[in-house]
Amino acid sequence: MIRRLSRAIPILACLSACLPLAASHTAAAKEASAASSVVNPQALLFKMEEAYNHIQSYRAVVLSRERVGGVLQPEDKTLFEFKKPFELFMTWLDGPKKGNRLYFRTGWNEDRIRLRQAGILGAIPINLDPASSLLKNGTNHTIREAGLGFFIQTMTSNARRAQAAGILEIRPLGKQTVEGRPVQAFDVHIGSRPGNGYYCRRLLVDIDAEIPLPIRFTTFDWDGNIVEQFVYRDLTLNPPLQDLERKI
Repeated sequence: MIRRLSRAIPILACLSACLPLAASHTAAAKEASAASSVVNPQALLFKMEEAYNHIQSYRAVVLSRERVGGVLQPEDKTLFEFKKPFELFMTWLDGPKKGNRLYFRTGWNEDRIRLRQAGILGAIPINLDPASSLLKNGTNHTIREAGLGFFIQTMTSNARRAQAAGILEIRPLGKQTVEGRPVQAFDVHIGSRPGNGYYCRRLLVDIDAEIPLPIRFTTFDWDGNIVEQFVYRDLTLNPPLQDLERKI
């Protein structure tokens, strides 16, 4: 059953018993409004793991842009369909690879990716090793690093390490709207210096206000340059993704 993220935001109720009845309702309403805007940044960041663990599949249009070889690449736009434990079908909707299709499932096709290129080249699909240089064109990631799972696991593990080292800093940026979704925005400072093993120095992340999954995230290097940005548009949770293999 397809489930789209709802725009409802739960409100925490706070009651006051020390004021007269008429005043208590006004005070409680004000307290409830204030409480609903209070967010524990670290708790919400780590809740992304729990939220991701409770979904089995998702579909989204993903807008991505990465810095490769020091150059910020053109934006890619893909239809991204993912099913756990790891089954992925991608169609490039725009960008340099427009029209390409890709399918990968762990253990299928001798653990190789099947790629069908746009146009006449797509008449015969290509089987590729996941580490193939052809697939690294325009990206720093392998196919096994694609999707929400890799990002969430990487960022939360980095945040825990930084927290233990006493260098984690999370700055709430308040409620915003991204891709039509209400989000809580955060500026997360993780790494202290280059070469210390952290994924990035800084992260801007917009977490959906209802279900704590990232809608947009941007990472920066130690010189303040954007390394990558991913935006998940029209994110649909637990769609019945059947026969993805046949799409290729």
